[in-house]
Amino acid sequence: MLQSKDELRALKETMRDDILLRVWGEHLDDLIDVQVSMREPGGADRIHAFLDAMQDSMLDRVRVSGVDSLETQQENAVKIVEPDGRSSLYVNLDEEKIARIVQEHLGDLQVIPEYLDR
Repeated sequence: MLQSKDELRALKETMRDDILLRVWGEHLDDLIDVQVSMREPGGADRIHAFLDAMQDSMLDRVRVSGVDSLETQQENAVKIVEPDGRSSLYVNLDEEKIARIVQEHLGDLQVIPEYLDR
């Protein structure tokens, strides 16, 4: 039996490559969709980065999924589709940028223009 959150995090880290689906949140209405490009290596890591940051921020009205391609040739792309249909295509993302997107776009619904595909 696990004794602490640190033990749980360590176990999750050792199993990271075997986890194909993580569920966070119970709401199905008015979800924000986060579509992560799986075209280039590291797609699963970007999915986990979003899910980890969302869990840390207690966001639960977001669905994260991997997709084969998005409307860009840029790497490390993520498309966010809000319930009203507005979408934002972010590119060249790393974990730091993902954390900011989770906080500002998913949390506060503020688009981050400097990360957008132009």
